[in-house]
Amino acid sequence: LTMEPNTMERSCAEIRMIQRIFNNMKKAIKSWGKYVPWPVVQILLNAGVDAKPGVRTREVSIYFSDIAGFTSIVENLPPEKSLLLLSRYFNEMSKVIDENQGIVIEFIGDAIFAVFGAPVKNPEHPTACVKAAMAMLASLDKI
Repeated sequence: LTMEPNTMERSCAEIRMIQRIFNNMKKAIKSWGKYVPWPVVQILLNAGVDAKPGVRTREVSIYFSDIAGFTSIVENLPPEKSLLLLSRYFNEMSKVIDENQGIVIEFIGDAIFAVFGAPVKNPEHPTACVKAAMAMLASLDKI
């Protein structure tokens, strides 16, 4: 396969341009990741939201829960079983939050702090939050 010199130069220039764009995109994603949890970065990228530093006022629904009597439940369990129980709980509850367009902000001990309606706007955030809470209660039997 032989190419004309001009064709080869244009092809090389296109490859360099694609590489430059890819590297810039990688840099932008890494810089987002310094300030925003990776799952949130993925949601924002999929929603086509541009990264803009700053603070905006927005109505959202906040979800906060913890396991009633968790200390009593785990105080007689070996540490490995306590960790397994908590891991299964967080995994199951996170799935439900994700399925209802919520974002887990933080796990605090045995508590979950999540938000509905941000960073991607959702006018149905109160309903989504309540649906998630009801689904989480229903899924406790699995754990």
